[in-house]
Amino acid sequence: MTSENELKFSVEIERQLRLSSSCAVREVESSVQELLAFGRYVVTPSHLIKIVDEYFDTAEEALRQMGATARIRSSTKDGTSTFERTLKVPMERMRQAEFNREEDTLALAEDEVIRARRTMSVDIHAKFQIEAEAIPSEPHLVISNQRTQFEATEGLNVFEVSIDEYTGRTGELETRPLYELEIESKSPEAHSALARLQRVFKRSLPELRPLAENKYQRALRELELTAARTPITASAEAIALIHSVKGILNEADQKELAGLVSESTCPGSKRDVLAWLVGRIGCSGKAFETESIKTLIRAISRFLGLEGD
Repeated sequence: MTSENELKFSVEIERQLRLSSSCAVREVESSVQELLAFGRYVVTPSHLIKIVDEYFDTAEEALRQMGATARIRSSTKDGTSTFERTLKVPMERMRQAEFNREEDTLALAEDEVIRARRTMSVDIHAKFQIEAEAIPSEPHLVISNQRTQFEATEGLNVFEVSIDEYTGRTGELETRPLYELEIESKSPEAHSALARLQRVFKRSLPELRPLAENKYQRALRELELTAARTPITASAEAIALIHSVKGILNEADQKELAGLVSESTCPGSKRDVLAWLVGRIGCSGKAFETESIKTLIRAISRFLGLEGD
């Protein structure tokens, strides 16, 4: 690394909340206006950032199990690209969906990225006491993220609010699109203010759900589900639901629905599928034939186990 590299140590507090669809992403963006009307916050204009994160780990995924991450990030904003190597160490878990992490970030020049990949095993060994030989120089997972980001300031508290739409990939396997709202502060005393900001979003988006995983963990879990998923495992009720949306949802949404129903094994997760489905139909802005809607309602009732109620 050159002497121009800047090494930063910081502590972040972060809340991660699951969004059900790209429709919800647009609704979060519109919630910026509510923040402004709320009067408590000063909000900056949003900007789009394209991010590629390369995550490194052992074959046994030792960092995943620790809740830690080691990544190299390339970000492009307004046509300018930046690069950095970041190690995140979990500290105490404050409350559901809220994480405290120690962050070690090293800025990189573009021509230093290849070397940073080769030396990542040394950095991980120094930070996590994992044998360097156990860490390949190739990334374990790559996440591609389209991020809409803005800042919300309340007094001395500055929050970075990110609306993320991303996929995870390893080899030929790729996740379905995943959506999150992420609220982050660098102040370790910002818990209460962060919770207030979350409540502002919840009023506009009651479907927001806390996430107990970081992006790296969530994407790996989704890849495991993708690898294990086959059409044979879907129940008759799930298959009927998928067929009932043909002509109502587009092909991409039908594929996403197929993935969602194959994961739904309990009433709570089935209700999440229903919330996603209602959101997607609402986003389409189309008018549908009465018979199509009746067929869909019957399929939903069977899927939820409500037929005959």
